Amino acid sequence: MSEGYRAKPDEYNALAKDYATGLLQGAVDASSKALLRQMDSVYPFSKAHYILDLGCGPGQIISHLIQDYGSEVPQSVRILATDVQLRRALEVERDPHSIWGRLENVVCDAQNLSAISNNSFSHITAGLVLFLLPKPQEALMECLRVLSHEHGGGVLATSCWPHSDWQDLMKLLVRVVPDKPAYEVPREWQTVDGVRRELEEAGFREVKVDQTTVYVDYDNPAEVYHWLTTSIPYLIRHTADLGLVHLEDLKHAMFRHLTRLYGSGGGRMVGTTIVASGRK
Repeated sequence: MSEGYRAKPDEYNALAKDYATGLLQGAVDASSKALLRQMDSVYPFSKAHYILDLGCGPGQIISHLIQDYGSEVPQSVRILATDVQLRRALEVERDPHSIWGRLENVVCDAQNLSAISNNSFSHITAGLVLFLLPKPQEALMECLRVLSHEHGGGVLATSCWPHSDWQDLMKLLVRVVPDKPAYEVPREWQTVDGVRRELEEAGFREVKVDQTTVYVDYDNPAEVYHWLTTSIPYLIRHTADLGLVHLEDLKHAMFRHLTRLYGSGGGRMVGTTIVASGRK
């Protein structure tokens, strides 16, 4: 049996906070910028009329959208931010007289957008979220439904992490406790071709897929162990019932792995982001 992040709502806050201010912040920021670059190249933000940020988390994509493309986005544009929880979402200083003032927030499951009308959005962003869902295809088909037909069809841009050093560390749990479910990114989201097929099978056309390298800097292995076991839902869930012996074994396994890669002090973990877009 294998399992990815598959964050439950009650585990979500720790992950969302880490995306905003924790060790993952730099990697999330780089992934968000890559997603927005690709989206703008496919359907420029200068033509946007209604933007949906699906699984908005702490608002990292919207922040970069406004920071990097705010001068190009029409002043009439509307932005809707949705997630399964919004308590920690969009924790940023917002100028009510800027685009932020037109931001709408809705609690919503990405796999069920029934409250949203067909043909509503010119742009949908879904950064580092669809591959975490139990049924990504349902979310993709919902995105296709609510995208507009205007200007040759609205665009969805999404991203995932198919592989990273920190995911390899998470996989060490089953070596320490073999009866725990193994961590694994869903097979369909592990490769460029797999992600392309996911979008095409949902009905998207003109699918474009790129990948880029992202990094997570850390000061020492202990920092990484604490981060993973207190911020990542898979490890929070499956270490909660472990005794001190197993926790120490897991810690030392992570320390050995990082030391083998980067030495005993700080280092820079490496990961891959796949960014994909498709049009209605």
